[in-house]
Amino acid sequence: MNDLLKRHRPEIVVLVVLITLIAAATLSSSQEQDSHLLDLSSPIAIVNGVEIPYSFFYNMLEARVGFETLQNLVIYEIVRAEADRLGIEVSDEEIDQELSFLIRYQFGSESAFINQLKQARMTPGEIRSQIWIELVCRAIAMNEVSVTEEDVKAFFDEYKTQIYDIGERVEVRQILASTEQDAKAIMDELQAGADFAAVAIEKSLDTATASDGGYIGVIERGLMVEEFEEAAFNANKGDVVGPVKTSYGYHIIEVLDKLGPEEAKFEDYRDKAEYDLRAYRARSTDEVLIELVAKADVSVTDSDYQGLVDLINGLKQALQEMQAQSAGEATN
Repeated sequence: MNDLLKRHRPEIVVLVVLITLIAAATLSSSQEQDSHLLDLSSPIAIVNGVEIPYSFFYNMLEARVGFETLQNLVIYEIVRAEADRLGIEVSDEEIDQELSFLIRYQFGSESAFINQLKQARMTPGEIRSQIWIELVCRAIAMNEVSVTEEDVKAFFDEYKTQIYDIGERVEVRQILASTEQDAKAIMDELQAGADFAAVAIEKSLDTATASDGGYIGVIERGLMVEEFEEAAFNANKGDVVGPVKTSYGYHIIEVLDKLGPEEAKFEDYRDKAEYDLRAYRARSTDEVLIELVAKADVSVTDSDYQGLVDLINGLKQALQEMQAQSAGEATN
């Protein structure tokens, strides 16, 4: 996949300098609302008759994650204010769509996605928060770009075969098992007449598709792992193949349909082509976020967290240097 095509995939990235965890903001807000009801000297736990007070608990939390939490709250407020100023709204449906893309094409399955979250000690809510930041910054960057109708048509014509023409496709569903032995046992069940969807609901480890009877949908080449694709595209309509070993486990695949290629027409893809062109010309979302933070007026009243202001000042200086460099290149 070339660089252009990569830029058309959702940019779900961990930003180099600033990782956004808005869930912390929600938690903090709820705690502030109820803090006047809480006696910090009261115990949060009692061990062998010895009280552990809330104050000790919160002091330890602050020592461990205080700086990161404050940083995240500051970032959230900066981005929220800019989104409000520009009238940018991100719906739950947009976040769901980005998250689904992330799970399917970066992790391969929901189970693999959840495992990665556990290893990183993150929650789905934190990932959704990162996606929200990403989408707001993407909207800001794309709103800065102006394009003409001629630009859109030229872009479509140039990248028609690479982006918009639809290649060979297959409609599939799957059952994912952890071991080859388990997969073979499931194959035996299916060959004996068991209903594929019922077995998927009961036994598939892919939680993203199991509840739908293992249904993945229509896929093109290049979107799934190679071993899975080879098995699916080489099978005939109605075939059940497997076990197919991938890094995610052992797959049993049923090919529900096979679809031929379709040539794209500009009138059908005009809006998408404009979106793609704007995305291609737009600044990166991490650049937008760094600029927002660098331009924000942030002060910290607790000297223990002065390092956050120092970080932001460092970003301001870096931004000024980048702008000066860009201006110099433009004049040469």
